Order: sequence, then structure tokens, then C-alpha cells
Amino acid sequence: MAVMGHEQNPSWFQDTTLNRPVEEVTWAMCAEFAARLCGLEKLPRGNYRLPSEEEREYACRAGTRTPYCCSGSWQDLRRYADYAQTQPKGTRLVGRRRPNAWGICDMRGNVWEWCANDFYDYLEPADVDAVRKSIRGGNWLADYSNCRFASRYRLPPDSHGNMCGFRLVRSVPPSMLRPTERPNE
Repeated sequence: MAVMGHEQNPSWFQDTTLNRPVEEVTWAMCAEFAARLCGLEKLPRGNYRLPSEEEREYACRAGTRTPYCCSGSWQDLRRYADYAQTQPKGTRLVGRRRPNAWGICDMRGNVWEWCANDFYDYLEPADVDAVRKSIRGGNWLADYSNCRFASRYRLPPDSHGNMCGFRLVRSVPPSMLRPTERPNE
């Protein structure tokens, strides 16, 4: 709310702690939030941004090769995600479920997360749907199968709902990395 200059949270599901994911946001609202956050922190535009589908899946997988963050079994998923079979009646507080192997919470379930890129067909990568953006991660009302790493969907960028949220990534300039972490220049 401070970044966007709003007095009210746009989310359908709210509580006094303000620890629920922000939802009811369009793709453009998420992109605007990232741009404003860059401005507030005096960073070049694009340092905060929506992740690509590939970046989001990489962070979600956290080095694992199983269909879910916890194992190959969806029954173990309930310790890591909120989805239809855990019987939520809306979004839940962020960080209440176990993090993935890299310590990132809520990569599965709770809210679908907007991705930066247009939706494309894996089998025909040149077949890009420029009308729809990718969303990943499943949501509180979706079945456990939507919480698989490979699960992906698309929505028009002006869509919003109490199942659509976002997560940002921050690009770190090479000058901020330790010498051993810098890419070959």
C-alpha cells in the first residue's frame, strides 16, 4: 500500500496482520508495483520485476527433480502448500507452510502468480499467445495437481481475482556480487 500510494489493500481476503498474499491484481498492476519499487529504492527500472516462467520454476524446484517441492507424492504437499484438498476458505497467511529446499515459502498453492512472459506452447515455442500471460503455482481453490512444478496456465493480463497474486525477483548487478559469484566478463 505504501509503494502504490493506496490507502486500501486491493485483496479480497484481508486480515489485520496484512500477512496474506496480495491478490485481485492484474498483470499490469504487478508490473507497475515493480517499477514503483525500483523508483522508491532508486534502482534502474527492471531491477525488480516479475519472473519469467523459467525463473519461477527454477526457484520453485530448488534443485529437486520430483513433481512437487517435497517429493513425488502429492500427499506430502499439504505441509508445503494451501490448495483445495487442505480445505482453505481463501488465502492463508504467507510463510505458514514449510519452505522449499532453498528456504522460499509459498511457491505452491495459495495464489497463482503472474509471470513476465506471454504464454507459449512447449511443443511449439514459436506459437506465442500474445493475448495471455502465464501464471504458475496453483492456488487455494485449485486441485493438488495444479501445484506440480510443470503446471501452468494463462490469463488475459487484465484478469484479476482472489486467486491471482505475484512475486517479484530482483536483479543484482555484477558489481554487487562477490568476485567468486561474478559471471565471466
